This record gives sequence, structure tokens and C-alpha cells, in this order.
Amino acid sequence: MGQRIVAKLCRDHRILALVHRAPLSVEGENIIPVTGDLLDPSIYAASVRQADVILHMAGLTHSQHDGAYEKVNHEGTSLLLSTCRKDQRFINISSRCIGASGGAYSHSKEKAEQAVMAHGLRYTIIRPSEVYGSKGGEGIDALIRLALKYPGEISGERRYIPCVIVRPIMLNPYALPWKNHCSAGCFDCLYRFAC
Repeated sequence: MGQRIVAKLCRDHRILALVHRAPLSVEGENIIPVTGDLLDPSIYAASVRQADVILHMAGLTHSQHDGAYEKVNHEGTSLLLSTCRKDQRFINISSRCIGASGGAYSHSKEKAEQAVMAHGLRYTIIRPSEVYGSKGGEGIDALIRLALKYPGEISGERRYIPCVIVRPIMLNPYALPWKNHCSAGCFDCLYRFAC
């Protein structure tokens, strides 16, 4: 997600981008990469203080170790916040699935949001329900890839490619019979077949 957002923003804004593992695929005079780790603020603190807006997209999503979520998602966010000026705007990309009942990942994202809200900066928290198009091969990307890879056949005469059309719906997860609002669902999936 970060690569695509940087590509869009760098057209009109100067970007200081903290780069952890994957190098930026976007280059330009408006992009200044800062190689480092969210858990080591000494590397990026000076760069953060130069910015007007902090767009925080870093996070750990798939780990075999529950403690890693807490370290990166909550503690990393708190460390980043500690380097900010009080007059900066902070935009935090979180997750639709937050809360202790959703497991270690969800709980770490909830604690990160609480840290953002308590810090005193002007903030915006964005909770995307699903991110696609990152070429990561997970979630909705995997479903799209499978739909394109395995076309269906009807009556042996015509070939059809199954498409999944996803549109968000508003849903009160607390009104549903299950407690984990992560599994409450926030998509209305309609399966259509096209020639």
C-alpha cells in the first residue's frame, strides 16, 4: 500500500519515507527515503520533525509470534508518536478488525489507535476493511487471482470467468449473534459470471 500512496503523493508533495525491507519502487526529486526500522526512532526522528503530516502505514500483519504484533504495531506506533511535534497532523492506517477478541494482531492495532488518540496530536484513523492490488497474494488478492486462474464452464459450450464483485455495506457488528466483530463481515459479495 505504501508504494502506491507514495507514488501518488510525490507528484505534489515532498515525501520523507521510512523504508524498512523493500526498497521504494518509486523515485523522484520529491522522495527522500530514510532506511530504518520503526522500532529505532533515532534513525528517523529528525526526518519526522521536518514533516507537516505523518502518514503511518507501517505494521506487522502475519506473524507466528503474537508478541511481535505488540512490539511492531503498538510499541512501534508509540515510538513514532514520541518523535512527533505537537503541531503535526497524524494519519494512522489501522484495521477494520480491532479489539482484544480478534486475537493478538487485532488487539495490537487497537492499542496503537489508543496511543494515537491519547498523544494529543490532531489525528485521523483510517480502518480499511480489505486492501487489494498490492500483489501480496493475500485476502481479496488471492480470491481475485483464483477467479482469473480457474475459469468455470457451463454446459461444455461456453467458457465463463467467475468474477467477485465486492461492495461495502454498513453493518453494526454488535447487533450480530457472534462477538468477534472481525468475523461479522463488512462485504456484500455477489458472484457473477461473464462470457
